[in-house]
Amino acid sequence: HEEFAARNADKLEAAIPPEPRRDLEGNWIDAMRGKGTVHCNVDLGCATMVAIKMAVESYRQRKTMLWDAKNEKVFTA
Repeated sequence: HEEFAARNADKLEAAIPPEPRRDLEGNWIDAMRGKGTVHCNVDLGCATMVAIKMAVESYRQRKTMLWDAKNEKVFTA
């Protein structure tokens, strides 16, 4: 906390205003109509599901799971 406060005029919190953006379903429909790109593309969706699957398996097996990005495989630590 001290380091953050020292760099931010002794404040312990920082407010980050959200950027206005279209809801997920509306964004998807807009993208299908050719009005932009989707917020959550296939790469983000896949990476998210891999992380969720790793977390579930790690919990069930009581083991630490790690991701090998080079070989695109999960392994236990």
